[in-house]
Amino acid sequence: MKGLFLLTVSPVQPFVIQSRKTQDMYAGSYLLSHLTKTGISALKNLQASAEIVFPNETIESMPNRFLAIVEGEKEKFRRLGEQVKEAIIQEWHNIAEHLMKKMEKEGVKRPKNFGRQIGYYLDISWIVHPMNGSYEEEYPKVERHLGEVKGVRPFFQLEEQGRKCILTGEHDALFYRGVKRAYMDEAVEVPVRGELGLRYLSEGEAIGAVGMIKRFAGLYFTDKAVKDTVVPFEADFPSTAHIALLDALYQVKEGEEANIEPKAVDAAFVLSVLRGGEFSEEITEEVEKNSRKVVSLIQDMGISTTPYYAVIVFDGDNMGKWLSGEKLRDQSQLQDFHTHISLQLGAFAKKARAILTGERGVVVYAGGDDFLGLVHVRHLFPVMKELREAFEAIDVSDFTEETMAFSAGVVIAHYKEPLSLVLNKAREMEKLAKKKNDKDSFGICLLKHSGEQLQSVLKWTFDEHWTTDLADAIVDSLRKHFSDTFIRVFQTEVMKLADHAEEIETKEISTLDEMLKAEWTRLMYRACSLKKDEKAEAVEELQKKFTLLQELIRYSAMADTHQWSTFFSFLNILLFLEREVKSIA
Repeated sequence: MKGLFLLTVSPVQPFVIQSRKTQDMYAGSYLLSHLTKTGISALKNLQASAEIVFPNETIESMPNRFLAIVEGEKEKFRRLGEQVKEAIIQEWHNIAEHLMKKMEKEGVKRPKNFGRQIGYYLDISWIVHPMNGSYEEEYPKVERHLGEVKGVRPFFQLEEQGRKCILTGEHDALFYRGVKRAYMDEAVEVPVRGELGLRYLSEGEAIGAVGMIKRFAGLYFTDKAVKDTVVPFEADFPSTAHIALLDALYQVKEGEEANIEPKAVDAAFVLSVLRGGEFSEEITEEVEKNSRKVVSLIQDMGISTTPYYAVIVFDGDNMGKWLSGEKLRDQSQLQDFHTHISLQLGAFAKKARAILTGERGVVVYAGGDDFLGLVHVRHLFPVMKELREAFEAIDVSDFTEETMAFSAGVVIAHYKEPLSLVLNKAREMEKLAKKKNDKDSFGICLLKHSGEQLQSVLKWTFDEHWTTDLADAIVDSLRKHFSDTFIRVFQTEVMKLADHAEEIETKEISTLDEMLKAEWTRLMYRACSLKKDEKAEAVEELQKKFTLLQELIRYSAMADTHQWSTFFSFLNILLFLEREVKSIA
């Protein structure tokens, strides 16, 4: 008898988002991927004939779930599921024990509650559903039944009454460095000794057992006995400061007199010095020497820098409908479609990594239809467009006339902004984008260091125009020929009218739009830096771009009362990037 085996590993979002450093975020993503691969390997070792339907096994970053077709007698299915689950849990404990023994080797005592925090963290749900009918009939059932299994999972009450882990915020702190604070009775000190450097735990930080695994994961995955059996672990994952400085670092590296690898530089130190600030963290003499050299080169070469970077998150739109076969011409092709889309998403994941690399940024996770990446703001719009085009190019023409799309959340933030806040905001913008008609949108938010927030949600394209291209074109026109003061004046006038929007009758809206267009034309002429005989053409071109942006916003299903607000919000985001980077277009 054949059966459909579906397994998920949780938690996902908390494990990744509960991060203070990009290394924490990367480690959380890597660990989840590794545990999924452990489950797949265990299943294939237990049953060589098992067929993995999705995800594609070549994907570097695995999602937290997998589906397989297994064979055997019905009564043996339960044993198979328990063995795969046990293999994943055992690997989780192996990682914890490996790291704890390294700590014990350096004189760190094992905390009393270490095993309890590790033992209760993972939530693994699985089901093996006998295939009494066709694949297309049984697949929806296995998804539904797994949801039912998750709905009745056991609940374990953890009594955590002490000072909390700085990463999870829910577990008692068990390891600390520096001064032992109140309510840390069970915590043990981690000395700066051997392999336990400051890179893993800074002075004043305190973490629990799960936080320790994320922080020290590199000591396990780079161990000689382990590293050859896993996907290479990035032990020096770029920081947010590094991403913000990335473009400048590559420009410096290309200089003839410079021979400094970007990773040999402390980007936060460079940004602090360039902005006349103080840098209090400890760095080695060699890193400080390299960093000061980079500061001098940036200043001598006249390279513009920014303390801002961007986060992009997305997942495929309507993936539930795609996987259920709702969008297929022929439901009987569902199994072939699953195999096909698994291969296609695997290929897209590789393309995504090729798009976001080098001076552009770095991929944290690319698991097919899920993606998380850090981008230098200079390359933000080209990267967004290329990712979206690559996803739409996924070929499903043998199964449907429709094309695939995704909705994204984008956040531009200062490198000192708490990472967990930025990641949560990115997910929030992604959810707002998915609420748009037909989805296929992106939400973009600017988190200024001053605390101000600007955000807009827009469609990717309108009337064959890319929003990202339009954004670049508007900024280019403003930078070349116009003072941006006219936008602030116009925004003030429009917002005053918006306060009385309810008093304006519907039949007067078109007249009002004409009045506003006449006013912005007048202000554009005044703000244009070109000679009188050249102004008309430049103003006309900018008018066309502004009008197209308005139409795009209307197409994005915004309510009339919010159109101008969204218009100025998006425009101010672009103006901020232009002023900050000087090279956004």
